[in-house]
Amino acid sequence: MLISNGWKDNSGDRSRVILAGIAVSLLCAALTKLVLIIAEDHAFGIMSWLAGGIAHARWNELLTLFPFFILTALFLSILLQSRLNFTPI
Repeated sequence: MLISNGWKDNSGDRSRVILAGIAVSLLCAALTKLVLIIAEDHAFGIMSWLAGGIAHARWNELLTLFPFFILTALFLSILLQSRLNFTPI
């Protein structure tokens, strides 16, 4: 609500929207810290997952990500086809 009203406001003052974004970011960070404190024994796995690590993932979880990697690679190869010197598809 605040974001939609902030962008429609013609006064040019976007500081409310920026401050709302900062507040939401801090709230999410606080919730993450709370989960880490509560689940202390799983903290290493949670931090590893938050950092983007998949070292502790199971094969089923990796197989779920596999189509995303393939589609991303295909999209990027088509997008950058002329720069990569591929033959046309």
